Amino acid sequence: MEVSCTSCTGCHGPNYSGGKIAAGPPDWPHAANLTPDPAGHLVKWTEAEFINTLRTAKRPDGTELHAAMPRAFGQMTDMELKALWLFIKTVPAAVTESR
Repeated sequence: MEVSCTSCTGCHGPNYSGGKIAAGPPDWPHAANLTPDPAGHLVKWTEAEFINTLRTAKRPDGTELHAAMPRAFGQMTDMELKALWLFIKTVPAAVTESR
């Protein structure tokens, strides 16, 4: 499976800081902040937790990802998921803003 940056920015925003999902129904939760901003969750995760979350649709704390998060990411190969993790680690910290 090939994932482009637009696969993530569609919900997480152009700087990956999350917030309101403009194209989603109003009852959808805000997209997570994928940057290393201290208020985000991903900053506390390991690569293994990130990969497991995408594979199982469950966060390290056991809560489920919202159905808006495409389950196809869990079908990526280990190499693809590790590459996505490495990419996310290069994104500068950004505060979640309302969009």
